[in-house]
Amino acid sequence: MRSMPLMSVVATAVAVAACQTGGTAELTDGQRTEITAQVGQVIDSLFAAMNAGDADAITSHYRRSDDLMQVTVAQTLTGWEKLAAVTKQFSTQHPDVKFELRIVQTQVLAPKVAAVTIAGSATTSEFLMWTDVLVRQDGRWVITLEHESWPGARAPVTHPAMEAPLGAGPAQPDTTVR
Repeated sequence: MRSMPLMSVVATAVAVAACQTGGTAELTDGQRTEITAQVGQVIDSLFAAMNAGDADAITSHYRRSDDLMQVTVAQTLTGWEKLAAVTKQFSTQHPDVKFELRIVQTQVLAPKVAAVTIAGSATTSEFLMWTDVLVRQDGRWVITLEHESWPGARAPVTHPAMEAPLGAGPAQPDTTVR
């Protein structure tokens, strides 16, 4: 299965981030509920910006860092600057694309680390899935790692916003026969 190595990377990143920030044992149920609500507001705001086609508002939800990572079936982007370039290009070339979402689950991993799984659709795709890892930085929640996928996509493909891959290029498919 193509996603297994990627899921291992995501799980490892989440676990490392949680360990570095402290575990959830020190959180009350009320604090977990509050963090879940805050993260939900960030995701709602992100999708509102996506539906408005506002590239600056979209990228404001992501951690401004060279360590930021976005993984899709099209490519792996590292760094906020690359994400911002692709986001601006997509928003300019596809202003009519609209998204719907449903938060499937939010996991509070530590006082300053949460992961959210999102199911949704777009005018260009019947079904999309996201997993975002958010960290609380400078008093606000920002996305530091994102995985996006859509069923039926064949890797490697080029993101609809690009004629040629940007950043690390298209992901190499796992061609192992299972």
